[in-house]
Amino acid sequence: MNGLSHLWARSARFLVLATILAGLIGGGCQGVSGPLVGLGEEAAEVTDEPALVRVAACWASLPLVSELVAEYGRLSPRTSFDVVPVGSAVAQDLLATGQADVAVVGVDPATPADEGGGPGAEVLALDAVAVVVHPSVGIHTLSAGQLAALYAGEYLRWDELGGADEAVEVLVHTPESLGRAVFERVIMGDTGVSSFAIIVPHDRAVIEYVAEHPGAIGYVSNAYVDDRVRVVAIDEHRPTAAEIRSGRYPLGYPLVFLTTPDAPREAQRWINHARGNRGRHVIERRYSLPG
Repeated sequence: MNGLSHLWARSARFLVLATILAGLIGGGCQGVSGPLVGLGEEAAEVTDEPALVRVAACWASLPLVSELVAEYGRLSPRTSFDVVPVGSAVAQDLLATGQADVAVVGVDPATPADEGGGPGAEVLALDAVAVVVHPSVGIHTLSAGQLAALYAGEYLRWDELGGADEAVEVLVHTPESLGRAVFERVIMGDTGVSSFAIIVPHDRAVIEYVAEHPGAIGYVSNAYVDDRVRVVAIDEHRPTAAEIRSGRYPLGYPLVFLTTPDAPREAQRWINHARGNRGRHVIERRYSLPG
């Protein structure tokens, strides 16, 4: 992803306050230090004083951030959150320029260790890029080669792959998207994406488009998948928690917390809450815990 490594390097001076809940994507992430707070501990401390926490959340993390905010709000109702959904690189930039107290970002596992948020970067949760199609298209699994050929424009109709009599519509994210970077690195390699691909701004828009267009295929954060679309297995591997943790599903990546040393105390309390047992249960609803 253009600019991502640069922004990671810019934000290396910031303190990474995420916790690793255990392990890493199989072979995908660099080693990290142990948890700052034990998984059995509840670290959140509520306050009776009004407080505001500004959060820059990458699109992949938005469902998680929203649920963590709602969960914390029940414990600390006088804490307000200003959550801004943006790309991972922009989230880091907002943090670096003092426009956010916390950034929740995705990291391409191919990012060098010294550029992945600074030394000791730690993982909050694991997500994955899920490939989705309309349920009526009749496709349940594709090989990585077939998927690359689809995105290169070599297949124009789904019946060429044993699917429905529908024209293929290929959706891609914007060039700065983490999901696009992971997908194109793993699936496309040196093969270019078709010039007829439709650029869609974020995961929600991909789900909406695929749900309404029977020939469409796109990719989204696994947390956005719903029953309006069908997830396509890649080489028979689906983005389940076990497959993502093991690394057998090829499109997994970590989500991390970043903050500054001078962030407001309530921001740290929220992070500590996310690292505890209640936060762990929230993560398991949509994401994977490193195992």
